[in-house]
Amino acid sequence: MASLLGTLQTGVAVAISTTFDDNIYLTGFFSEVNRLFRPLHVVVGELVGFSVLMAISLLCFGLASHPGPR
Repeated sequence: MASLLGTLQTGVAVAISTTFDDNIYLTGFFSEVNRLFRPLHVVVGELVGFSVLMAISLLCFGLASHPGPR
């Protein structure tokens, strides 16, 4: 049980730090918005980037959880 709590604490700490870091980047991107670079580009880029990272993570998790042939 102690191992699970440690893992949960690590996960929460990583999620908080990643969100903070992401907000700094988004603030920088939104400050560069002009006539050609619109807020929609930032939002779509954020969603596409997050989706690609999730897909790669799920793929790697699937590969790691299925043992290969013996």
